[in-house]
Amino acid sequence: MLQIAEYDSPEFAPFVETWDPFIKTNVTPERLWNIRLHMRRTLEELAMLRDDKKVEYLTPILTLLKKQPRLVVATLNYDNAVELLARDNSVPCDTGIKDWIEKDMFDFSGDGLKLLKLHGSVYWRWTEPITTYDLKMEHREIRYIEHYTDRFSTMVAVETPMVIYGQRNKLTTEGIFLDLLRQFDKELSNSDLLTVIGYSFRDEHINFFITKFLNSDESNVIRVVMPDFQTSTVEFVDRLRSFKDRRASQIVIEDKFDLNTFTTNALNKLYAV
Repeated sequence: MLQIAEYDSPEFAPFVETWDPFIKTNVTPERLWNIRLHMRRTLEELAMLRDDKKVEYLTPILTLLKKQPRLVVATLNYDNAVELLARDNSVPCDTGIKDWIEKDMFDFSGDGLKLLKLHGSVYWRWTEPITTYDLKMEHREIRYIEHYTDRFSTMVAVETPMVIYGQRNKLTTEGIFLDLLRQFDKELSNSDLLTVIGYSFRDEHINFFITKFLNSDESNVIRVVMPDFQTSTVEFVDRLRSFKDRRASQIVIEDKFDLNTFTTNALNKLYAV
């Protein structure tokens, strides 16, 4: 309903309204505004981490960074786990958001920890469509903070989290998301090893770039940490199993972990001190 409300008169609105009379008579702009506010607060409550002990399990990532000058982490999560880990260990963490807002492009050059938040961040927000003195066409302004203790310098009446919701077709041309995918593609093209931890392979756009990575060079390797890899019914996982039968040298499966603790155990195994 929130997505429908972003359009003045979407073609499918009459069809949706037939689902239940309640929608037509009770889903008012005021209630949609309240829903947006509730969504933002709920997302912050669920995804805004404040306890550094909750991110200690990610410490092996920093161990890996000590062994190589540059590390790129791509995440589909909205939370601030990696940022909090880096900050607590005095490690700069570049999400690229500042450069994109100021220059309309990413600049992930140089060494250090680069974090691609492909589906957005609890630290990012955007406004309702507005016009400004510099930009006459209606647009949505993007604002961000770098730590949960930061505060925005000004208040905006209506803001929504700059994240992509849903299980499938997580793609939008608005904001930075297409550029993030392009950057992800660029990083993969400059890499020969992709380690995947905790991803279910349900996002068609991410899967497209993984396929491209594997097909572009026979020496490229994907390492999949997934306890249920052999039993998963996800279509792309089935493709990976078939791929492993044909190109065993290009895919490494790490599935000997308990489903509840596999992220912690896998990181400790792969990037031990």
